[in-house]
Amino acid sequence: MEPIISPWLIYVLDKLEHIQAIFILLALIPIFLKLITCMTQESAEVWTKRKGLYVIVFISFIIALAIPNRNTAIKMLVVNEITPQRIEQVKDVAGNFRDAIKGDIIEIIESVTEKEEQ
Repeated sequence: MEPIISPWLIYVLDKLEHIQAIFILLALIPIFLKLITCMTQESAEVWTKRKGLYVIVFISFIIALAIPNRNTAIKMLVVNEITPQRIEQVKDVAGNFRDAIKGDIIEIIESVTEKEEQ
């Protein structure tokens, strides 16, 4: 029987914050390096020529913002699995369960009433 939720999904959900932190670091490290090396005019010119670095910083920030935290990812997963058909299934099972409980309670009341009458 195939599991409803893959164990790997649980693992990835638990690691989302770490992945997000890595992308934040990828975005921040070049900024700090630029601040440190901009002490001289030559290093400032080198940084202005490296447009790829700015692209990496921008993409890293976008990815860091787009990665949901663990709780949000779990909510998204749960909401994705709720469908009108599953709600109807729950209603049917709950109705059957209610009817069974009601029948058991009626039987108990009748047996207690019979014992009191004897």
